[in-house]
Order: sequence, then structure tokens, then C-alpha cells
Amino acid sequence: LKKKSATSHVARMVGSTDADAEPKYQIVRHSQPYGTVSGDSGLFFIAYAASPAALDWMLDRMTGHGEDKQCDDVMRLTRCVSGNYWYFPSFEEFQRITSVSTSLFSFLR
Repeated sequence: LKKKSATSHVARMVGSTDADAEPKYQIVRHSQPYGTVSGDSGLFFIAYAASPAALDWMLDRMTGHGEDKQCDDVMRLTRCVSGNYWYFPSFEEFQRITSVSTSLFSFLR
């Protein structure tokens, strides 16, 4: 398709209805379906980004809180049950954090 619907999930997440538009943010995403036909079922979704700003922008555009106030079509077809953010430091930052805490604990002994 040359143009996507303004409310299509892909258009909302990329930030454009043009077929060849570059995404505003790069993320890595994974999803895994779970459940049974007769019981609870759904999609477990995980996304990784360099900054929470990317996820905030995407979630705002999905839920109608973006600059154009349009809602993503995915929200018409699904029900979000829960969500949360996790922070994982880079290796270098982790080394800085652990060296500071190690120094602090040495001082307190």
C-alpha cells in the first residue's frame, strides 16, 4: 500500500501514513502468544528502546494522547490488561554503579 490509514497500528508507530517512511524511533520488539482456546489468552509483548521517550511517544499515539488525538486501531480490537517499565543500565553504567556502591560499603566497614 502506498498510503496507510491514519489509525493503522503501523502508521501510528512509525509516525507517518507513507509506505516508505522511516520510523521516528527504533525499538526492538518481541511478542509471544499465551493461553488456551477455552481459557485466558493473549499476547505477551516486550519492547526494548534506548530511551523511555520512544515508548512514551508510541503509547501516547496508540491511546489517543498523541498530538493528533487519534487512537490506534489495535486499541479497538484488544484490551490491555497491564504494563510496566523496567530500566537496564548499560555495561559501563553498571560498572560505575557497582564501583560506587563497593566504595561506599568499604567506607562503612
